[in-house]
Amino acid sequence: MNRQEDKVHFSIGEMFEQAFTNHTEDEMEQYWGMGAPGNIPAIENLPKEGPRPWMFARILGLSAVVFLTLLYFGCKFPNAKFLPGLIIIGSMAMPFSIMVLFFELNARRNVSMYMTIKMFFLGGVLSLLLIMVNVIVINLFEVKIARMGDIGVSLIEETAMLLVIICLLGNRRRFPYILNGLLFGAAVGAGFGLFDTASHTMWTLVRQLIIQCINNGDGLKNIFIQSQKELGEMALENQLELLLRTATRADDAAMIRMLGLRALLPPAGHVIWAALNAAALWRVKGGNPFKIGHLFDIRFSSIFICTTCFHIAWNSEWTLNILTSKDKYIIIGFLGWSLVFWMIRKGLQQVHTAREISDGHGGTEQYNGEQALTHVIQNQAEYVRNLTRARINMAPYSSDEEIPDWRKFTNNQKR
Repeated sequence: MNRQEDKVHFSIGEMFEQAFTNHTEDEMEQYWGMGAPGNIPAIENLPKEGPRPWMFARILGLSAVVFLTLLYFGCKFPNAKFLPGLIIIGSMAMPFSIMVLFFELNARRNVSMYMTIKMFFLGGVLSLLLIMVNVIVINLFEVKIARMGDIGVSLIEETAMLLVIICLLGNRRRFPYILNGLLFGAAVGAGFGLFDTASHTMWTLVRQLIIQCINNGDGLKNIFIQSQKELGEMALENQLELLLRTATRADDAAMIRMLGLRALLPPAGHVIWAALNAAALWRVKGGNPFKIGHLFDIRFSSIFICTTCFHIAWNSEWTLNILTSKDKYIIIGFLGWSLVFWMIRKGLQQVHTAREISDGHGGTEQYNGEQALTHVIQNQAEYVRNLTRARINMAPYSSDEEIPDWRKFTNNQKR
């Protein structure tokens, strides 16, 4: 561990110590204004301790209450109008809460919630579109997705989400930090996870509807015909609603079980995979515009390979039943979050370095994190080269005062 890492105090236990403490309504309302123009703190005014997220727990708790309320009344009363809300809240609760967690972990406080939510919805939709485009392009080469297996699907999805992040924010210079990339990736991954969970839940419901129609085809046909003849469209709508409710309760509420399972899995899936990929890319490119060469940097490619392997293992038929039937997902989630916490530490180290350099320049944030150290080293190396050339050219200095000061040289370079 280097000296800069020694200066960064980061503890997982302390990080969540405020998650279940009391906070006023005013604090909650003010919290959403962080990162907006005019509400970005100067880097020297940032707290030296790591972030203490707590809003995500409120969002998750509120979502859970709404979901359980919809589930209770949906089962209690014969009304299918609870189903859309149940699917939306169930699909959105966990991904959105994890995205808020990464918003709070952005220690630089330079990204607004508006920007985050925009990436959540826009990034999720564009990821789906890019996946479809990738599938079409692959089919043009007469390569079937089924033949590619889990490896192909995983590569397509991870690549699509990364491309969306690059297209939307790859050239933004005002977001140079690793923690910025971590947040952007989490937002896009959460948006994609929302649509992915909703689609799986709807497909389970449609499958149950088809099964009900096949098993009770003649009876349903007679009921629909009789209802339409005698009572018109209202009776037909009531029969369709009854069929829908019957399908949701079929096979021991398969739709609810699917929704419950996929609502709990996002913390170990798309959200953290996309977050890690984006953070690794931001670690390489910093505040510079995106270049293709960044993708071949070992600091990015190693993380991308890890997340793709996680995705492949997730989609595979491989099972591991040590304690529960979901042990595979628990192990993948543990490995993924280990990398996330490692990346958070790197991000906090970068912000800490930028704060120290800003303090050294009178509070002016001219450089950021790893880039700052690189610029200092390059400037010192350039000074040595110039000094060496001067001596080789046999132009001796008459006094020590005539020897150029490297500090003045680096200041000129900055200008």
